[in-house]
Amino acid sequence: PLDLVEYCCNLLEELQIDIDPQCAIAFNCEYKFIPGCMDEKLLGYILRNLLSNARKYSPNHRIVKFTLTCQQEQAVFEI
Repeated sequence: PLDLVEYCCNLLEELQIDIDPQCAIAFNCEYKFIPGCMDEKLLGYILRNLLSNARKYSPNHRIVKFTLTCQQEQAVFEI
């Protein structure tokens, strides 16, 4: 079990070190806490890969939008 909001915030802090300033990531979540039972390693691998690809293939000076919502008791990650 983990707090998905906190997990995503920590992941973005980690990624900030490697982020090219010309392509930032904006995280948005309307919740303070979303509980989830997930494999942290696998989730991290998936999100890092998606965010890395989004940054790589976005035009310079564009913000990559990363949103976490909860719909019908399911976490929804949008990049």
